[in-house]
Amino acid sequence: MPPPTSNPRPGRRHDLDNLRTVCTSLVIATHTAASYAGGGGAPPHSACFDKPSQALLPFIATNYAYGLALFFWLSGQMSAQSLAKTKDWEFVKSKLWRLGLPTLLYSAFLDPLRAVAMLKPGADLNAKVKAYLAEFRNFKGAPGSVWYTATLLIFDLCAVVLRRCFALWNGRGDGFDKSEFSRLARLYGLLSRWGWIGAAAGSFLVGTKYPPGKPMPWLFVQPSCLLQYIYAYTLGHMAYHLGRPRMTGMFDRLSLTKAVALSVGTLPILLLPGYLRGGKKPESDKTEEEKKRELKGDEKDFNLGGWTWTAALYATWTEFTFNTVAPAMMLTFYEKHTKPSKARLWGPRYAFAAYLLHSPVSWFINERVDALLVPNGKKPAWMSSKLWEDLGPILMTGAVGALDVVASFGTGLLLIDYVPGAGHIL
Repeated sequence: MPPPTSNPRPGRRHDLDNLRTVCTSLVIATHTAASYAGGGGAPPHSACFDKPSQALLPFIATNYAYGLALFFWLSGQMSAQSLAKTKDWEFVKSKLWRLGLPTLLYSAFLDPLRAVAMLKPGADLNAKVKAYLAEFRNFKGAPGSVWYTATLLIFDLCAVVLRRCFALWNGRGDGFDKSEFSRLARLYGLLSRWGWIGAAAGSFLVGTKYPPGKPMPWLFVQPSCLLQYIYAYTLGHMAYHLGRPRMTGMFDRLSLTKAVALSVGTLPILLLPGYLRGGKKPESDKTEEEKKRELKGDEKDFNLGGWTWTAALYATWTEFTFNTVAPAMMLTFYEKHTKPSKARLWGPRYAFAAYLLHSPVSWFINERVDALLVPNGKKPAWMSSKLWEDLGPILMTGAVGALDVVASFGTGLLLIDYVPGAGHIL
């Protein structure tokens, strides 16, 4: 039996287009926020602030918890639709073209430009060429934004293999019979409601060996997040075959406002293990090494990896947030944002290119802003005030984050509209 055709919105899904545009903007703004929330001036942190910003933590943590997994859900659904309408080889060729080629070009040619940008001002052409060639020869895999395209390409290739295995196993080729469709619907219901618990347990176990923030070599995806991405991609595939137009979770009709409030409201639970152990030492009792670890976010009481209660709670909270915020966001767009975007710049046509290019674009802008506000690494006196330390990261995230979003989409527009052949790929 083929996938059902009773989708209430046949044709192009403008709600999903608009959702991709907004999610892309949130990813860019979240990465900007991370640079201003870290403190210390070491890349990718801004030199404008010395201490981490707790005020930005809910924004960053919540968006990290669901944002990229939601991309994998959307990609899973679109890949399932494409795979159902094309032959396997055509699907593979399309994915190698649209995902593999951008990954290769970014990794091999664009990423080495970082070495040139890191040179001291006034470096001659010979030094720049040497730096670029040295970085080019030291090929590292899929860094920056293209870890997503590389990971998605692997998922898509695995989907083709699994489809062929399923066809050989049932002996009928594509599609499901009535009993198989019914079993798939029951499985999807269980996974969409409670699969996040298994994903949380698996992510915690993986995190004992590969803690959050530690990427895999070459692929650069974080192993502690990989199960969430597989879970989301699988749900997207299943949703297409079952004719489900959006993601569902434990709370099917939960509003976006309530979902975000629920996520942010439960975030302080991560501090509970440290509080039960007696809290932090007074500043006067801390060693210099402990103060340095605190500035870097490496405190033992807030270790997100390893066999700790905090790590277990973090894995649980992350998957819970994905299961509540992502369905609520999809419901909001499914019901309220169904018209095509009329914006010239901020639209789905340039969203993929904006995502791919936002890392170098944002890095360049943030470096220029730092150079303007902190010339030669010397902070002006007003940056030492408590008011700036408290409110500055929020203000800078809003202002520079908006600039990063506009510049990333603008760069995507220039690439797609004015570079021959780019539009066919991106």
